[in-house]
Amino acid sequence: MNTAVEKFGPINILAANAGITESLSYPIWKMPLDFWERTNRINVRGTFLTIKHFLLQAEKWQESEGKELENLSIVITGSVCGKVGLVRHAEYASGKAGLQVGLVKSVKNEIVRLNSRARINAVAPGWVDTPLVGDQLDNPAELYHHTQST
Repeated sequence: MNTAVEKFGPINILAANAGITESLSYPIWKMPLDFWERTNRINVRGTFLTIKHFLLQAEKWQESEGKELENLSIVITGSVCGKVGLVRHAEYASGKAGLQVGLVKSVKNEIVRLNSRARINAVAPGWVDTPLVGDQLDNPAELYHHTQST
C-alpha cells in the first residue's frame, strides 16, 4: 500500500477481490482443519488486511492534508455462495458470507468516523469461468450440483 501511495498519491478506491477454493473439496465432516484455515486466511484475513491498510493510508493522508479524501470507497467481492451456501465448500461459502455481511456492515459503521462520505459495498457474483474454477463447469454432473446449490 505504501509503495502504491508513493507512486500514485492517495488511494481513494479499493476493490478487495480475494478468493480461493479447490475443486470438489470436502463435505464439512471430512474437511481438514488446515484446508479450512488456509481458505479463510486468504479470503477473510487477506480482505481484512487489505481494508485495514487502505484505511490507514487514507487516515494518514487526511491528517497530513487536513481534509477528507473525496470518494473514499471500498468494494468487496463476495459470492452468491455466501448467500445460499455451496455443496462441499463450507469453508468458502461461510468466509464469503462473513465478508459480505459481517465485515461490510461493521466497516460501514466505522468508516464514516474516518470520512463522513465514505462507503463500502459488496458484490456477490455467481460462477465465473476463471482459472480458479478450472474444469469444474465442464463436467455436466458437477455443473448440476453447483448450480443446484446456487
